[in-house]
Amino acid sequence: MMFRNTLRRGLTFTLLGLALATPLTQAADAVSLTLYNGQHKEVGDAIAKAFEAKTGIHVNVRKGSSNQLASQIIEEGDRSPADIIYTEESPPLNNLGEQGLLAKADDATLAVLPKEYVAGNGTWIGVTARVRVVAFNPKLIDEKDLPKSVLDFADPQWQGKVGFVPTSGAFQEQAVAIIKMHGRDAAEEWLTGLRAFGKTYSNNMVALKAVENGEVATVLVNNYYWFALQREKGQLDSKLHYFTGGDVGGLITVSSAAVLKSSKHPKEAQQFLAYMASEEGAWSVLRRWITPEDGTLWRQASYRFHALVAREWRNGRVFIAGDAAHQQPPFLGQGMCQGVRDVANLVWKLRATLEGKGGEALLDSYGKERGAHVRALTSRIKDIGRVICERDPHKARERDAALIAAAGGEIRTQARQDIIPPLEQGLLARADTGSGVGTLFPQPRLQHAKGAQLMDQLAGCGWRVVTSLPAWSLPPALAAAWFPDDQRAIATSVAALATALGTALAAFAARGLQWLREQHLSQSADQPIKVS
Repeated sequence: MMFRNTLRRGLTFTLLGLALATPLTQAADAVSLTLYNGQHKEVGDAIAKAFEAKTGIHVNVRKGSSNQLASQIIEEGDRSPADIIYTEESPPLNNLGEQGLLAKADDATLAVLPKEYVAGNGTWIGVTARVRVVAFNPKLIDEKDLPKSVLDFADPQWQGKVGFVPTSGAFQEQAVAIIKMHGRDAAEEWLTGLRAFGKTYSNNMVALKAVENGEVATVLVNNYYWFALQREKGQLDSKLHYFTGGDVGGLITVSSAAVLKSSKHPKEAQQFLAYMASEEGAWSVLRRWITPEDGTLWRQASYRFHALVAREWRNGRVFIAGDAAHQQPPFLGQGMCQGVRDVANLVWKLRATLEGKGGEALLDSYGKERGAHVRALTSRIKDIGRVICERDPHKARERDAALIAAAGGEIRTQARQDIIPPLEQGLLARADTGSGVGTLFPQPRLQHAKGAQLMDQLAGCGWRVVTSLPAWSLPPALAAAWFPDDQRAIATSVAALATALGTALAAFAARGLQWLREQHLSQSADQPIKVS
């Protein structure tokens, strides 16, 4: 289990008790819960001990495999002594829920967890998550030679080079996922190939130590075993490889917990479930790998990043913008920025059309311009996310070294505006080589009679003309429209702006006259520029 994969958010609850009870009454009314623990013994014992220390409620822990305990509950029925069941994976609880043996979790508990990590009917909650990975030994195989899909390990070329744990619940979940994604035949072919060409191990830690010691080149395990071994031994020879692109090799599995409908102490059992979902409960599970002394638990929610762009931005008189049109991962903080650009692009076109100055082509240009721009920027955001979210410590160090070397040995700040792509479709003049058409225009500070001001403050919102030409040399209609006074235009030397802003205006200087779109993102200069 990794620190960022915990699924809990904070939950505060009040303990109810008999404040005036005598010690004899307390002893007679003492509640003791029974936990059927299919998780690791250390994890189940730790959370039971922490809950008892918090509440005074003793928890008896019975250890067994998840499937074994689920089968036992089915056999016991209403006679089961269990109050809570905690499994290493969710399918056993799905089975119990379908048979009507689980109670619905309290709404307050369900509310603190992402909906994709609780049962659809609310009968179980996800407690921890982990991802399936390939642990490999670089002395035996280079990462670039690993297969593109976990399904490829069933090929004869991997004979003696791959290990797996057939009794692992997560491995079995992976096989079920292959059935759902690729069909039963594909799953049978994969399992048959692994059995024929792979090496089997009794548990995940034994398998991981085998690859660490060079006994086998690769093993299929859960990611957290590697981090547990690293915490125990320090630097490891093995590394982790994460499958991407939706491959089932990167399956995320969830350990889960539920209250039995037959529990004799349903209130206290629900209290235990709520504790598992709380921050304090999170630390009791995390303590094997990281403690409050090692870091701060800022949040416990599990996030799934989305990169979505609408195919159609307009249908007749209906337009979409903002989150209705696109979603981005958070790596450049562009979610609301994209929405602001949408609205800035659309409002003047709507106004022009309502005033009879525009038409269908103008309105259609909204989706063409924004759709292409959002897709380009979202692709860049995803690429940056892949760099930021490198989970292999060795690869992360290599990444950092490469980035610092590319920057000449220094850590440099890059303005996010430098990453924003240009507009390439819609109402744009044909771009000449080296033209600045569609690119971001800088936001200089201009020295004016009122003092140093940003260009937007001086010129106002809307369209502007920035030119190195005198007003009298412009076409008469343009001059009359744009130079009624000096509040709607800035006449200044483009060369002077280029001197202050470096290469940002070089492309603009080549064209002499530039039309600027409303409020396309801008960039500030440190020194004000005098306006003549």
